[in-house]
Amino acid sequence: MAEVLKRRLVWFGGFPAHYMGEFHRKLEGRHNDVFFIYVPLGRAGRAFEHEQVELPSRHLLLPKEHRWLVAWRWLCQMDPQAVLIAGNFPRV
Repeated sequence: MAEVLKRRLVWFGGFPAHYMGEFHRKLEGRHNDVFFIYVPLGRAGRAFEHEQVELPSRHLLLPKEHRWLVAWRWLCQMDPQAVLIAGNFPRV
């Protein structure tokens, strides 16, 4: 795993819909210390097959296999001050 910078806030949630993707990019543009971790949903890892979302540059889309372990490793390396768990699906 590549070296990960410490982050102040980690946003943890399901793959975003188009309107949330735009919000995440704007949030990232204003705050350098935010990082997004997305839980894959659906067949292609998207919330809905029709959603085309431009994700923020600082994000991780968890793999379907071993996502629990991958999530905890990233969180431990980033050592965030806060983790925001968004939505009703990110069961990780």
